[in-house]
Amino acid sequence: MSDKQTEVTPVELALGLLELPSPDHLTEEQVRGVTCLWDSEEEPLTEEAAVALGERSKGHPRGCPKHVAGAAYEALFMHCLGDCEVCSKDEQTVVDGVVQETPCEIAVTLRRLVLRKGRL
Repeated sequence: MSDKQTEVTPVELALGLLELPSPDHLTEEQVRGVTCLWDSEEEPLTEEAAVALGERSKGHPRGCPKHVAGAAYEALFMHCLGDCEVCSKDEQTVVDGVVQETPCEIAVTLRRLVLRKGRL
């Protein structure tokens, strides 16, 4: 019997950094992903507009593009100022006069969520 570890993708890591509302304060529709996780007063989410936030301990929540982008912006800020060695690296590599950056895949994914309004 082999021990297989499931590799977590940058997208899953980035979505895991989004600060979600407390499950104790969610409606049944929010937990099921029918309405936006951050705003239960919005219209029900359509398949085209909904952003899946991955499987959580309680349901499969989804958000609207506006709220997902806002949460991604906050997560990006906290991630880059936090303990990420790649994002906080002071060193720069210069090749032919051009600064080469080693992108942090998590930061790139969060930036995409912000710029593309919740779309990857």
